[in-house]
Parts: sequence; structure tokens; C-alpha cells
Amino acid sequence: MGRFLLLGLVVGTGVMLARATAWRAGRELARDLSDQLVLRVLRMTSGFANDVSKPTQEEERDRRLRWR
Repeated sequence: MGRFLLLGLVVGTGVMLARATAWRAGRELARDLSDQLVLRVLRMTSGFANDVSKPTQEEERDRRLRWR
């Protein structure tokens, strides 16, 4: 499985480097995944933002995207 993951990473990187729009989209995806991961870890360890509704989270994400 590790080989497939590495192969996918190499191919994906090549595609992103070949196309600027794919590169920008990849960065946005990585940023969003990073944000989600950090929030999940915070919620699991400290209860951070447990009471924030899903629509509010979506609005915050949209606001960040417009700001960029």
C-alpha cells in the first residue's frame, strides 16, 4: 500500500506542477484538509468548538475563501 501511496503522491505532484490551476486547487485542498484536521484534533482533545453548528463552519470556510 505504501508504494501506491508514494506513486500517487509523485503522479499528483507532477500534475500539479504541470498545471497552475491544479496547483492552486491542490493548495486550497491541502489548506482545507489541514484546517479540518486541526479542528478535529482540538475537538477530540479539548472539546474545542463542539457547539459550533455545521452551517456556521461552512460560512466560516466560505468567508476564508472569499478573503483569499
